[in-house]
Amino acid sequence: MLGAGREKTRKTEALCVAEWNVRIPLGKPTSQRPDRKTALVALEMNRYNEGRAALSETRLLGHDSFEDHGKSTQERKEAGVGFAFPEYVVGVLYMLVGIMELRLVMALCIIGNLRVSKMAAVFKPIIRWAQSKERVFLTLELSDVQYPAVELTSNRLVFQGFGHGARGEQQYHVDIDFYRPVDITASSHKVLDRHVEFSIAKLKGQHEFWPRLIVDEQKPAWLKVNFDRWQSGDTSDSEEDEQEERAKLENLMANTKAMELDLDNEIEKTKKEVFRFIRTFYLVVYNLMQGGLYLYITSVLVYKVIFQGTAAFSEAYNSVSDVLASCQLAAFLEVIHPIVGIVKTGALAPFMQVFGRNLVLFLVVVANKELHELAAVYGLFIVWSLIEVVRYPFYASQIVGIRIEPLMWLRYTLWIPLYPLGVLFEVTLIWKAIPLLDESERFSVKLPNALNFSFSFAWFLRVYLIFLVIGGCHMMKHMYALRQRRYGKKKSKTK
Repeated sequence: MLGAGREKTRKTEALCVAEWNVRIPLGKPTSQRPDRKTALVALEMNRYNEGRAALSETRLLGHDSFEDHGKSTQERKEAGVGFAFPEYVVGVLYMLVGIMELRLVMALCIIGNLRVSKMAAVFKPIIRWAQSKERVFLTLELSDVQYPAVELTSNRLVFQGFGHGARGEQQYHVDIDFYRPVDITASSHKVLDRHVEFSIAKLKGQHEFWPRLIVDEQKPAWLKVNFDRWQSGDTSDSEEDEQEERAKLENLMANTKAMELDLDNEIEKTKKEVFRFIRTFYLVVYNLMQGGLYLYITSVLVYKVIFQGTAAFSEAYNSVSDVLASCQLAAFLEVIHPIVGIVKTGALAPFMQVFGRNLVLFLVVVANKELHELAAVYGLFIVWSLIEVVRYPFYASQIVGIRIEPLMWLRYTLWIPLYPLGVLFEVTLIWKAIPLLDESERFSVKLPNALNFSFSFAWFLRVYLIFLVIGGCHMMKHMYALRQRRYGKKKSKTK
């Protein structure tokens, strides 16, 4: 069976020979499957360490014969000589020569100058197919494809390339005879990193589902169904349906985005409304609370002067000083409100008013016990209370949008007697406190000290008296302008 051909002539001849694949039986020596007949050739070649073998006969296709891939499956192989080569020889020659069209052609000198063309071992990749009414989809499970060669005709697809498939890194070959003719002009293919895709268009007028992919009724082992892309005959895959579904999806996405935008706007609107409600509620409660406390102070002072006469002047401090001090400390919130944006007014005016009152109350009146029983203290407390018992309820009504005309009139009128009296009582108390502060040197800083700095609070009050009078006049001018804007005489219309 084994042997080498003899050299009959010196002439070089080209013979077309083929090789079957004997790699699997040699690659799995522990396999329990019975040896194939073709494997006997490999065993004998390995036994005698032969690098090539000539086979004496070639039978018909399907009866252990050699398949010449250059011919159709219907042709009979009744003549010819087959040669077998070890796989490593095939691999070396393949890497040296490469691909020509659909065959791997290698030049091998067997005997002398005899030239032989040899076809490489044939490996089939796994092919998954699916279809619609208009197209056939093929996926070749072959990655990292090199040297791809594609030939597509109306009845046949031939593909060959070197890549990594089911049999490892090999040269893979595909030869498919379609069940029906196809439109090659509308077909396409893509060689991707992980697989090769074919989108093959069916002929116009023949848009129907094929019962199978290939002409042969027997399905080969390497051909499988791609259920992920498969469509049954009841499925509509027309372009109109796709466009309609795409339009519906786009409309749904657009409506969803619009709803999301509306929802965001509603959330922002709700946040603003909640903040407005909280701000309104807080300001109303604050102003009503302050107005209520000043109403209590006013009621106590008026009650005492009615039932005790002038004796109530000396008891004013002890009667309401604690409540008044609490109200004045809470008034510092009126400086914070414009800073944090709760109210849309400036912070300077409320700061000057709150600072001036707290300076007089805590550093002048409270700090000097000699002033507690003076009638000026009673006068200062009753003036401040009458001003605030109108101002705070007026602010609360403005916040909720309720117009109370009598309260508005009091707000823009009651200041006329009260502001000058308030400035007069503050100046009087400061003037009486200056000698006491000169003597006690309270709140003053004397030298020497670590900062090398001196400060006389009594002299500070002397200078403050000037600013107090100027500030009082400016405040009264401002209130007069507001009253003129609200109740000033309207110019008569000229006819």
